[in-house]
Amino acid sequence: MSQSSSGEFDNVKEWDRKQDSDVKRDIILDAAEQVFSHKDYHDAVLDEIAGVAGVSKATLYLYFENKIDLFLSVVERKFFELSEVILNATADCTNPVATIKRLITNELLFFSDNADFFKVLYAQRSNFQLRAQEDEIRERAKPLMLSNVNAVAKVIKRGQENGVFQSVNERDAAFMLTSLTHTCVFLQILEPESVVSMKDRAGLVEKIFLEGLLIRE
Repeated sequence: MSQSSSGEFDNVKEWDRKQDSDVKRDIILDAAEQVFSHKDYHDAVLDEIAGVAGVSKATLYLYFENKIDLFLSVVERKFFELSEVILNATADCTNPVATIKRLITNELLFFSDNADFFKVLYAQRSNFQLRAQEDEIRERAKPLMLSNVNAVAKVIKRGQENGVFQSVNERDAAFMLTSLTHTCVFLQILEPESVVSMKDRAGLVEKIFLEGLLIRE
């Protein structure tokens, strides 16, 4: 009896340690996102990230190999959050047109809410250290990107089956919609003083994409 209880307690302790580890990792990622969102990759230092997270620099290395691994982990988590936005927006595709509009609006609002992070992220594309990691970045992002494209393609396919959308390659169309939304992010980065809101840009993306896809009677 006591031996069985001891075993159960050990399992609980193991579970608690795992939970604590996940929480601490998220705290570090939150801190890193704050720092990376306001500083060039080169200027962001692990000591500052550790200070924001409230842990020692040595603790960072228990969870991440180096600064590049930490940065890529932040990027990976952010794209996972974006993927959740896309999957939630496309979950109900009963009305494909309404679903596409909801997707565009929600995705651009997500970019707007995380503008500082994406501004720094896109600015790092010329960073020599990160360019050397392009293959790893693609490998980490590819499953999420393909999942997002497939979710959008499913909506377009439903629209075709309902006789609303033209007969085009739905995956190619989904990739093109992704390009349109990402272009809005570049516009916001290039013209931060622009008075055009993301909501207005969402309307423009809807117009360009849907009017090109809808069947004209």
